[in-house]
Amino acid sequence: ELFIEHGYEGVGLFYVLQEKLAKHEKPMKTTVLKHQLKVGKKLEKIWKFLEEIELISSCNGETFCEESLNNTEIFKDKNEKMNLYYFNMRDILL
Repeated sequence: ELFIEHGYEGVGLFYVLQEKLAKHEKPMKTTVLKHQLKVGKKLEKIWKFLEEIELISSCNGETFCEESLNNTEIFKDKNEKMNLYYFNMRDILL
């Protein structure tokens, strides 16, 4: 749907947003994010469309991607479990 409406510009903005938000690992201020990505009038239309189809969300001046936040939480949980597992195995082997 995004590609049909806005083509490669829309898809590009979405992936850049996902990368920025995933790297930051928490919601970012919308104004800062728009300034960093140099969102003008045309990209603002795409931004609104991304919010309409719920690929990104903005709340209280912060932008986030539910999917990225969920993936970050899952990764942190798995990482903690693996660290605990390695710590326990190290104790058993020593």
